[in-house]
Amino acid sequence: MKKYAIIILRDFYAEESRFIAEMIKGVPVFMYTVLAALESELFEQIICFSSKAELLSLLDQTNVRTILYCEEEANLDDEKLAAIYMSQFDPADYYMFLNPLFPCRIEGRLNEIAACFEEKYEKKDILVTVKKEHGIRIPVSSVRVQKMLCRKGHVEQDFYLYGAETIQVVSEWDKECAFAWHFKKDSQKNNDQKVKRILEEKRLVGKQSNEAELLFIGHSIFDYWKIEQLAGKRVCNMGIAGITTKDYYEKVISQGMIERVPDKVVIHLGINDTKYSDSRMTVKYIRKIIDYLQENNESCRISCVKQHHTFYRNEYPNYEIDEINREIGLLEGVDVIDCSLMENEYGHLKYEYTKDGLHFNEKGYEVFRRILENENTSTGRLH
Repeated sequence: MKKYAIIILRDFYAEESRFIAEMIKGVPVFMYTVLAALESELFEQIICFSSKAELLSLLDQTNVRTILYCEEEANLDDEKLAAIYMSQFDPADYYMFLNPLFPCRIEGRLNEIAACFEEKYEKKDILVTVKKEHGIRIPVSSVRVQKMLCRKGHVEQDFYLYGAETIQVVSEWDKECAFAWHFKKDSQKNNDQKVKRILEEKRLVGKQSNEAELLFIGHSIFDYWKIEQLAGKRVCNMGIAGITTKDYYEKVISQGMIERVPDKVVIHLGINDTKYSDSRMTVKYIRKIIDYLQENNESCRISCVKQHHTFYRNEYPNYEIDEINREIGLLEGVDVIDCSLMENEYGHLKYEYTKDGLHFNEKGYEVFRRILENENTSTGRLH
């Protein structure tokens, strides 16, 4: 289907749209919507309306078409305003009106919304995204068919947005929330770049699995551990700091970075899923990794380490860690290693074992070593 994105920049002196050009991390609020539309590669045309030439001039170096409407048209609603100017474009099957005050839009969601709408195109004339938790209608990505409108009270709710996607910047508080979300998003991008660099470094390490008797598969707890032997076995340490379980399977296992599966493997994955990914998928990908290991070495003995709670690192929620650990405990055909003895009576990693609330210090690694060496017991009981 042929579709256009329409972004209307209302008068930024009006109370409801005064934040439209406010800067968040060096980018005007409305520009995030423009960038999401461009990056989605979904639209034949992206058309931006404004009565302010200054705002439209910011789009000169993009493929966005701009329309400068006159002040007399400022009070028209979106559909009527668009209808005046859309005759100059080839007809589209439908238009997607994107509210420019939602700077936490995710480009992939635009594709999902379009697919959802097109599946039901013959059945309805409008689809409105809402915030599911509160049942609030959010005109973040209202999709409207050209030929007619449907009163909002009669719209069937088909698509849902969550969390930051529903942040509409109409106050200073909203602006601060959006800033925090983009800061976290940039943090994730930086983490992805870090993982990419470590992956390149680990390619040579993967070749060492030919000589190793014990293989470590995991995240930073392994990656930061300078260890060559454990319980008398030569270690191939394929820990990768910052990596999620899904990425480990797709970028390490599926890419053949581990040349040989030894008779003993320890898997320690999941903590980064609580921050950078979907922790509900953790065990699914651990299972895929286990299947790969067993297919390549039927006699391989596999141990899976449960995640420890942090010492007040709230970006790694305990309830998600508990859910991952519960699922790990249900895995069949593997030994489960429990590190809860490294936690204090309040359920946190002991302060004396950590350097930053998550990673182990030298004393922490001493205890961790003893737990792994004694991993033939399900509780990881210390000597």
